[in-house]
Amino acid sequence: MDDSKSQVTYFSNNNQMMCQDGQVKCTNVYSVVDEHTIRVKVPEQASATAGGQKVSHQPFNILMMDMDGEFVNNQIKLYYFIEFTFKNISAQFAYSNEEKPIMIETDFHWDSGNDY
Repeated sequence: MDDSKSQVTYFSNNNQMMCQDGQVKCTNVYSVVDEHTIRVKVPEQASATAGGQKVSHQPFNILMMDMDGEFVNNQIKLYYFIEFTFKNISAQFAYSNEEKPIMIETDFHWDSGNDY
């Protein structure tokens, strides 16, 4: 497929996402995996803005170009997220033939971006 027709663009809250700190519209070329799947990279979160605001953890959409050169909104919301932080691992003594519970204290970053 021609790369000029294999384009996606990104929107957040009905605003075009801008990359490179608001200097360039975020667009990318997608690759087709099979008849139901494409693969595409998303813009770096640190430099993505929409409506003059950082996208941060707000929902965004990937709009795919159709054969007429128009971008179609698919209504699928995507989110950036913060990686979990594993703080502490604790385990109790157990013999080799016994099950051993492992407790991992984890910060899921609720209320700071990972709300979904």
